[in-house]
Amino acid sequence: MQNPTHTYATAGIYNVSLLASNPANSNYTKVINCIIIHNTTPKVSFSANVTSDTYPRDVQFTDASIGNGIISYNYSFGDDTYSNSQNPVHRYAAGIYSVTETVVNDSGSNTSTRNNYITVAKATPLISWANPDNVTYGTALSGTQFCATASVPGTFTYTPASGTILGAGTQTLRTDFTPTDIANYSTATKNITLNVTKENPEITWGNPADIIYGNALNSTQLNASASVPGSFVYTPASGTVLNAGTQTLHVDLTSTDTANYSIKSKDVTISILEEPVLPVANFGTNVTSGFAPLSVQFNDSSDNATGWNWDFGDGNNSTEPNPMHTYSSVGNYTVNLTASNENGTNSMFATITVLEQPAPAYIINKTVTDVAGQGPAGNVTKAGDVISYQINVSNVGNIDLTNITVKDPLINLTGPIESKTTDGILKVRENWTYTGTYTVTQENLNNNCG
Repeated sequence: MQNPTHTYATAGIYNVSLLASNPANSNYTKVINCIIIHNTTPKVSFSANVTSDTYPRDVQFTDASIGNGIISYNYSFGDDTYSNSQNPVHRYAAGIYSVTETVVNDSGSNTSTRNNYITVAKATPLISWANPDNVTYGTALSGTQFCATASVPGTFTYTPASGTILGAGTQTLRTDFTPTDIANYSTATKNITLNVTKENPEITWGNPADIIYGNALNSTQLNASASVPGSFVYTPASGTVLNAGTQTLHVDLTSTDTANYSIKSKDVTISILEEPVLPVANFGTNVTSGFAPLSVQFNDSSDNATGWNWDFGDGNNSTEPNPMHTYSSVGNYTVNLTASNENGTNSMFATITVLEQPAPAYIINKTVTDVAGQGPAGNVTKAGDVISYQINVSNVGNIDLTNITVKDPLINLTGPIESKTTDGILKVRENWTYTGTYTVTQENLNNNCG
C-alpha cells in the first residue's frame, strides 16, 4: 500500500523501512528511530474484599489499574498509614476511612480516591455471665453472683450493687461493661436472673415438762418462739386435755413478712402422766358422844388407802384401820384420820364428846301470885277468899328428866308450860311452870285464930 495506516500497541522506538518498486526496478529505504511511541499515564482502579465490618477487620485491597510501564503503587489507607504493595492487606481500627491509590509509570502518575470507602464499626464485647445458683432471702449479693467476664479488658458495674439483699422471687441482675479500648469496643450490657428463695425461720421450742392427765394445755407448754416476728397456730390448741401417754404437739409459724419467709412447722413431744389415785379419808363411829369412860369403835371407809394414822385428840394414836379407843376424861376431842397411799395423803376430822355421868337435880319454887284479888301481898279476910299459886320446876342437873309428875295436896295444878319444847321431857336447864288456886275455908280461919 502506498499510504498505509498502522497502530502501535506498545510504547517504544520503531524503525520504518519502505520498499518501492516498479516494473523496471525497486528501491529499499530504512529510517532509524523513525517512530517513537510513549505509554499513557495509568488509569488507577482498586477494590476491597469488604467495605463495612466490625473491628477488628483485615481488609484485602486489590489493584485493578490499567497502564503499561508501571513503576510503583502507593496506598493511603486514611488512618495515616501507607503501603507500597500492589495488593496490600490492612487492619483498620473502628472508624470511617477514605482510601487513595497512586500508580506511577514512565509517563507519570495517576491517583484514585474512594471517599468513606471503608467503615469499621466498634465491636461489642462478649460478656459471659451465667445465672447464679439460688440464694436464700437475707443473703447479700457478692462476688459469688457478680462474676461476669468479658472477651476484652474492661470494668463491670453491677445493678443492684454488691451488698444488696433482694426480696424472695425471681430477680434480675444487670451488668454494664466499659471496655478499656473504648475506641474499638462499645459498652455492653447483660441481664441474668437470680432465684431468691424464701428463708425458713427458726423456731425455738423444747419438749415441755410432763403434766398430769386432766390438766389442759396452756402457755406453759405452748411457748414456742421464732427468729422473726409472726403468729403461731398450735395443734392441739390451748385448753385441750390430752390422753395419758406420749403426745405430739405441733406448731405452724406464719411470718409477718410472708413475701420473704416461708411457713415453718415444728413438733415436740410431751408426756401426759396418768392422774395419781389419791386416798380419800373417811370413817364412822359407833357413837359420837357419851359418858366417861366412853369407848368408841372407829370404822375406816377410806378410798384408795394403804395406810392409816389415827390421832384421837387425847394424845393417843393408832395405825390400825379400825381401832377401838376409850376416852377416860370428860371433854370434846377432835379425831383426825390421815389416810395415805404411794401418791399422797388425805385427812378427815370428827368430834367425840365425852360427858360426865348423869346427876339428876331439880328445884321447885312455889310462890303466891294473888290473894283475894289483892295481889301477892294481900290478906285473907274471910272464908271463900281465893289464893293463886305458881310452881316453877327447874332442871339443874346434867341429864334430862322424864316421867315428871308434880302434885300439891291442897292445890289442883294446871300445866306444865314448858320453856323449851313441848315433849314432856324436862331438859337440862329447862323450866316448867304450873299454876293453881286454893279457896280459904272457915276451918282454915279457925285454925289460924281468925
